[in-house]
Amino acid sequence: MSTGESTRRHLLLPMQPTPNGRMHIGHAAGPYLRADALARRLRRDGSQVQVITGTDVYENWILVEALQSNETPEQTCTRLHGLIAQDLANLNVDLDAWINPLTPDHAGAYRHIHEQLVEELRRAGTAKLVAERVPRSAASGRYVVGVWILGRCPECGSDVAGNSCVRCGAGFQPAEILEPRSRLDEGELRWTHEDSWFVDPGNTESILANLAETGLDDEFLSIARRHLHRSGTSVRLSQPGDWGLRSPLVSERCVLTNTFYSYCLYCAQVSTAIRGEEGNDLDRDSATHVVALFGKDNAGIGLVAPYVISSCSDRYRGFDTLAVNHLLSFEGSKCSTSKRHGIWVSELIEGSSITGDELRYCLSHLPLEDELCSLAMAELVRHVNRLRDLDANRVQTALATAGAEHAPALLDAAITQTERQAEQLDPSHVRMTEATTILDRWLERPDVDLASAAQARSWLTGVTLLAAPVTPVFAGRVWTELGLRGSPRTAAARQTSPTTPERVGPRPHAQLSEVAALAHIGSDAA
Repeated sequence: MSTGESTRRHLLLPMQPTPNGRMHIGHAAGPYLRADALARRLRRDGSQVQVITGTDVYENWILVEALQSNETPEQTCTRLHGLIAQDLANLNVDLDAWINPLTPDHAGAYRHIHEQLVEELRRAGTAKLVAERVPRSAASGRYVVGVWILGRCPECGSDVAGNSCVRCGAGFQPAEILEPRSRLDEGELRWTHEDSWFVDPGNTESILANLAETGLDDEFLSIARRHLHRSGTSVRLSQPGDWGLRSPLVSERCVLTNTFYSYCLYCAQVSTAIRGEEGNDLDRDSATHVVALFGKDNAGIGLVAPYVISSCSDRYRGFDTLAVNHLLSFEGSKCSTSKRHGIWVSELIEGSSITGDELRYCLSHLPLEDELCSLAMAELVRHVNRLRDLDANRVQTALATAGAEHAPALLDAAITQTERQAEQLDPSHVRMTEATTILDRWLERPDVDLASAAQARSWLTGVTLLAAPVTPVFAGRVWTELGLRGSPRTAAARQTSPTTPERVGPRPHAQLSEVAALAHIGSDAA
C-alpha cells in the first residue's frame, strides 16, 4: 500500500438495484458485496471512502411488478425501496446514502441534474433530437420498448427482454432487436417515429481509449468494442413512454432516460453534500477516485454510455475505474427475479441459522471476476460449516489463551498478508476470491502455536484484519475481544491490550434441509 493510496478519497457506486423484487444471492454476490468489501478494506488501511447507491425507480421493469401486484408504480417503488434496504442490512452492507429519487428530498435535485446534463450537451451540439423508429401496439397504443419488448439479441441471437442481453452483455435499441414482439397480448406491432434525444460524439477509438485507461479487462473491453462497432457512439437521453422523468425538454409522449451514468452523477453530488462541500465527485477537477461496480448483464449501460456522455461534457468525467462481475447461477440456472429462481437474501438470513457474514463468506469464494459461476445448496452449507468449525476450533481456542503482548515475527507476517490482500481488493482490481483465499490460509495456518499467549494474539490480529472485508461482524467481534476499540484498522494492529473474550460455544452445523426449504426453483430452471 502506498502512502498516496492510504490518504486518497474514494467514492464507490454499485449499480442501482431495480425495485421490482427483493435481493437474491445473484445480486448479493455482485456489486453490493464487492463494493462493501472494497470499502472496508480501504477504510481498514486508512482511506476515506463513501459508498452510495439507491433504487432505480424509473427502470420500467417496475411497471411489470406494479401490474402484477395491483399497485401504482410509485407504491411499488416505495415498498421495495425499504425492503431492499433491509436485504442489504442483512448482508452487512453499509451505505453512506441510500437514495429514492421519488422522495421530496431527492426528486427535484435528481431531475435537475438530468436536465442540466441534456442542456449542456444540447448547447455543445452533441445532443440532438432524432426521429427514431419505435414499435407501438396497434391495440393499446403502448410504445413497446424497454421491459415491454421481447425478441432476440442482434449480437448473439439469444432471447432478450428490454435493451440488453444477459448472455453476451450487448446493449441495443428497439429497432435493432431481432423478431420483436410485445410482452403482453396487445395486438400486432406497428412501427412509428418519435423524436428522442441522443448524444453522439462520433469517435469510437477515443471512447475505447478512455475505457482502456480504467484498466478494464480485455473481455469486457471487447463487449464495449463490439457494441460501438455495431451500433456506433450514439447513446439515448430520452425515450417514448409515460414512466420516467417528465421534462419540458421532451414531448408529452416521452421522458428523460434515467441512465446509470446520470444516476451516478447524482450520487456523486450527494457525496460532496454529505462532506459539506460544493461540486460533484465526478467533476473533471475532483480529486475523488470514483469506482463503478456492476454485473456483466449491465455492461452496455455501464461501459459505453458513461464514456460516451462524459466525452461530450466539459464538466464531468467518466469513472476512474470499473469493477465488472460475471453472473451467478443457482443449481444450474441464472438467478432471476422475474422467474423467481434463486435464494432471496433476507429469506435465508431471517429464516435459517445462516448469518449475513456466513453468506458473504460463501459468496466471496465464487470467482465471478473471471467467469460465470454456479452455486449449489450443498456448497453453500459446506462453506458455512467450514467457517463455523474454524471459529469453534481455532478462533475460540486462541481467544482463551491470547495475552496482551505480540509475537513480533508472526505479527509481521500478519501485516504482510494484509498487504497482499489489499493488492487483491484495490479500486482497479477487485478480486474477492483471491482476497478470501488469503484469509482462509491464515485461518488454517498450521505453524501457529495457539497455546502461546503471544502467538495467539498476533494470529488473531491477522484474523481480524483479513476477515474485516469479508466477514465484518465476525472480525469486529474478535477485534473487540482483543481489547481494541472501533473496527479493525491496520494502523492499530500493533497495539497491546488485555483481552476480554466472551464465552462463545460452538454453533451446530447448518443443515441442507434448512436451505432447501427456502430455495426457489423457477419453472424455466434447468
